[in-house]
Amino acid sequence: MKGEVSRTARPALMAALCAALLSGCALFNRGGGDRPQPVIRVTWVSVAMPPNINENWPVPVELVRVRDEALVQTLLQIEAEDWFGDAGANFRMANPDALFNAWEIVPGTSIAPVNVARHGRYGGVLFCGLRSPAAPLRVAHRGWLRITVGENGCSFQ
Repeated sequence: MKGEVSRTARPALMAALCAALLSGCALFNRGGGDRPQPVIRVTWVSVAMPPNINENWPVPVELVRVRDEALVQTLLQIEAEDWFGDAGANFRMANPDALFNAWEIVPGTSIAPVNVARHGRYGGVLFCGLRSPAAPLRVAHRGWLRITVGENGCSFQ
C-alpha cells in the first residue's frame, strides 16, 4: 500500500531515525551539556573608567557568555592579554553560539547602558585588557551590570 514501509525496511528506517535523533541531541548539548552555575542574567551593561587610569591608554573590556560550565572554566584560565590576542579569536571560532559584548573605553569616560538581554542560562566571564596583567572575573549577576575599570582591573556591581 502507498505510504507503508515494508517489514524488511522497518529496522533500517528505525536505525536511521535513531541515529538522526542522537546526532541532533549531540548538537543541542554540545560542550557536554553542563549548565553553568552560577548564571548571569544581564539586561543592561554600562562601563565607566576614571581619568588617569592605565597610563591614560584605552582599555578593551569584553563580557563573554556561554551555556556550558566547562567553557566557563576554560575562559577563567585565559589571561586578559591572551584573550585580546589569539586566544579570544580561537575561542570565537570554536564557540559560535557564545555571546560576546565588547567595548573599548577611554580613561575619564563612560559608556551608556547597552541592552544585552538574551534568554537562556549562561555563565559569564569578564575580561579587562589593562596594560598590567588582569585575570578574568566570573560574573553572576542579574539586571543592570555596572562595570568600572580601575588600576587593578575591572570590577562590577
